[in-house]
Amino acid sequence: GTGSLFGGVFDDVNEHIVEFGDSTSGFATKRWDVKNLVRLPDIPFSVTRPSGYAAYFTRAKHVKIGRDVYIVGYRTNGTVASQTPLLLRWNLDTQKMQELAIPPVDGTQMKDLEIRLATSRGKVVWPFMNGPEGNLMGIWIYDPATNVWKVERLLFEIPHRPVRTSPERLRRLRKRYVAYLESHEGRK
Repeated sequence: GTGSLFGGVFDDVNEHIVEFGDSTSGFATKRWDVKNLVRLPDIPFSVTRPSGYAAYFTRAKHVKIGRDVYIVGYRTNGTVASQTPLLLRWNLDTQKMQELAIPPVDGTQMKDLEIRLATSRGKVVWPFMNGPEGNLMGIWIYDPATNVWKVERLLFEIPHRPVRTSPERLRRLRKRYVAYLESHEGRK
C-alpha cells in the first residue's frame, strides 16, 4: 500500500499513483506505475525545519490542481504547542517540492487525520475541522496564482437566528437523548 489513508494522488499523464512519506529522518515521494504494476524508486525531497523538529503530512488528504499536488501538514518538536502549519506543492512534471504560504490556522488545533483538502475553481479549499464531532473552525481558501490564503466569510455573513423551542420540548429531547446514550453504552 501507499501508507496513505486516501491511497495517494493519481497522475493521469504518467499513470502513476503518487504519495508522500514523512518521518523524522527524511522525506520522499513514493510512486507506483499503475500500467506496469511496479513500485518506482522514491524521490527524496527536503522541508525546512528547525533542529529537533519533524514535519508530518502523510495522513492528510492531498489535492491535485493541474500538474501540482497540494499538501498540508505541520512541523513539530513533539509537543502540540510547537505545531506550526505547513503547505507544500509537488509538481508532477519537474518532480520538485516547494514550500508555499503558511496556512493561517492555529497549529495547536491541527490533527493530521482531520486535514481534508478539496478544490474549487482552481483553488485549494480547506474546511478546517477539529475534534471527533467535526467542529468547523473555518473554511480556508488558498489561491495558487497569488500564493495567498483567505478565510471564507460567507458562513459568518449569513444571518443567524436562534432556534425557537419551548423549555418543555428541550427537556423531552434531552431525556430521549440520555436514554439513547444509556441504552447504546454511550455511543452517539
